[in-house]
Amino acid sequence: MLEEERAQRDLERARVELSDKLIGLGYDGMDDNVPADVMHRAKVTSGYFSSQYALELAQKRLQECSLKAPFSGRIADLTGNRFQRMDKVCTLINDSYFDVEFSVMEAELKNIQKGQHVMVSPFANDAIPASGEVVNINPTVSEKGLILVKARIKNDSDKLIDGMNVKVIIENEVYDSFVVPKDAVVERDGYHVAFIYKNGEAVWTYVDIAHSNLNSHSIRGCAVKETELHKGDVIITSGNQNLADGTKVKIIANSEE
Repeated sequence: MLEEERAQRDLERARVELSDKLIGLGYDGMDDNVPADVMHRAKVTSGYFSSQYALELAQKRLQECSLKAPFSGRIADLTGNRFQRMDKVCTLINDSYFDVEFSVMEAELKNIQKGQHVMVSPFANDAIPASGEVVNINPTVSEKGLILVKARIKNDSDKLIDGMNVKVIIENEVYDSFVVPKDAVVERDGYHVAFIYKNGEAVWTYVDIAHSNLNSHSIRGCAVKETELHKGDVIITSGNQNLADGTKVKIIANSEE
């Protein structure tokens, strides 16, 4: 600030000296009738150019004293105090979006592609879901057979913060499948079993699990046991742990027991 004021006074002094030189050369001060070469020599000898440059330099330094962030965000790691000289002031985090990195097995790569929808929730609080999409799949398999995937998540709340451990669910559409709650499938004799409701009884049916997510299974007939599921089959979805083949059941309030 003081440097800029001093440079402005020096420029005013140089402007007066320039005017005096021009008057001494027979011109009416700094009017438009002064030839360009005469004006140039007068500015050089009067120190006008040097003073003008000094003012511009002081103004530039003053502007550089203010830090302007290239984007809006949240301040983190603020360690310095006012009027304290430091190399790093703080970290600015753009928390409108977050990049989440996770690894998948090589065998799972066929089910993942760029643009695929993902859901993310922090381990600390499953009630804070956030959605996004896969933006990058690293084209390299690590020594452990893992592939690094990056997803970009939109942060619609202030609950997600940088560095959180999160759970990532990659969503994929599955067509023409029986989708049932996980409780509808039990394990018996080393096979997966579902119970179909027929004529008031639970019919023991071996199934294979084609796909799974946190809450549901996509099932089909068991290839080893050569069983089949057909359109219109009613799958019993609760109380399956206590069922056996031929157990009498009845439908109550639109649910199977």
